[in-house]
Amino acid sequence: MKNTVIVFVALALAIAWSTTTSCNNQNNRVEDTQAAVEESKEAYLDELEAYKAETAEVMEENNRTIKELKEELKKQKQETKEEYDRQITEMEMKNEELKTKLRSYKGGGKEKWQNFKEEFNHDLHELGDALKGFSKKEKEN
Repeated sequence: MKNTVIVFVALALAIAWSTTTSCNNQNNRVEDTQAAVEESKEAYLDELEAYKAETAEVMEENNRTIKELKEELKKQKQETKEEYDRQITEMEMKNEELKTKLRSYKGGGKEKWQNFKEEFNHDLHELGDALKGFSKKEKEN
């Protein structure tokens, strides 16, 4: 009988200990997961701000190029002036659209951010290529 009581008490202590340990481990896992989510969110926001600053520089360079093209436009022959002015205005509007699109982006998760960034980079590079191509074409005339 004495042995049965000792076994029973030992068994009860083992169950109590394993339950307590299990709960503590689960709490630690939840806390670790929450910390990881917070770190990921902070990294995402840091990346977003860095990207906005980087692309703002590129768009400002586009503005300088457009301004230079407008100055060069004054030296063009009348027959090419109107077409060049139209093309420059289109590129200027596209640059402003990109600025607005970037400023108004509010986020929405990593996947949305990646999609936005890919599309935005494509549009930004397309505009940059158009500006370079126009500058080259304009210098040839």
